[in-house]
Amino acid sequence: MANRRLILGAVLVVVIIVVLAGGTAYYLTLPPARTSGLNTCTGTKNYSGTVENDTGVPVTGAVVSLAATYPNVGTNVSVTTAANGSWRATVSDLCAYTAKVYWQSAVNSPLLAQQANLTASSTFAVHVSWENVTLALLSEFPHDATANVTVSIPPGFSFFVEANSTGSIPLGFLEQDAAGTPGTSFSMNSGSEVQTGALPYAVIRPAARAYRVEDLNGNSVVYAVPQLEATFGSTGITDPLTMAGAIAQVQARGGMPYYQVASHGGQTVHLNVTNATHLLTGQTTDVFGVWLQTYVSVPTNSTLELGLSVELVNSTNRNQCFVIDPEGPQIHTWYYGAGACP
Repeated sequence: MANRRLILGAVLVVVIIVVLAGGTAYYLTLPPARTSGLNTCTGTKNYSGTVENDTGVPVTGAVVSLAATYPNVGTNVSVTTAANGSWRATVSDLCAYTAKVYWQSAVNSPLLAQQANLTASSTFAVHVSWENVTLALLSEFPHDATANVTVSIPPGFSFFVEANSTGSIPLGFLEQDAAGTPGTSFSMNSGSEVQTGALPYAVIRPAARAYRVEDLNGNSVVYAVPQLEATFGSTGITDPLTMAGAIAQVQARGGMPYYQVASHGGQTVHLNVTNATHLLTGQTTDVFGVWLQTYVSVPTNSTLELGLSVELVNSTNRNQCFVIDPEGPQIHTWYYGAGACP
């Protein structure tokens, strides 16, 4: 066994080289020994301040992390800003401290501001904006009272709204869906939701807040979070497809777009969504000038499913033909005409 000492600057590193039979060598590096010049701080000192955005509005949810500046050795602490943007921390006395301001968490989250040689009271200005939004989560496109589309959302079922980010901004403070995509889930904590319509409609979540967060490098992320325990709703929309376009689209996929219903009869077509790891709903919401995509994200081991059904009703004395085009969780329906289908 041989010992070697490598002196790097003022730090002593001990490397032990163990040579086994056969010539195999293992390198064991011991931690650096404490060198002279480190200042161990004692006592206590209070720091406080506020975090505000560009317009002077207090920011809640920011994390102020204080660390003793080398060569000082003191108490390192992180505190979260209150509703009025204020923060307060008690650390070791007689130390110079550096403060870093992160979003939501001091680990794997955007760095918003930093300041060396912190003063007793400090105000940090950060690039964080927010607004209340209504999120469109799912679109359905019925076109006749005899061809309704019904959406059934069970308790606990989630829609997932993907975050929109630029650069290498850390996103560890966000959720991830079953496919590992960062964003936020929206669900009903209790009860279920049923939406039925004979005209095109979007399923919406009215109580949400959107944030835009920019870090010190100019990278940004836009995302949305639930604000309240709220029911879903619906609003009228326009179908981008015509019936002829839908027929061609289904046939191009190798499917059959036509459904025959006998006189004085009916048919319910179930198109439920289950085991969908990362299924785009086709719905987006414009927030801060960027588009947030909505997905259905159902893990393969989950028993939850999004109930989608089309109820076709024929109250006449003749057969009737209908057109159905399912685009994932989006369904387009039309009454085609009396008589046999093509």
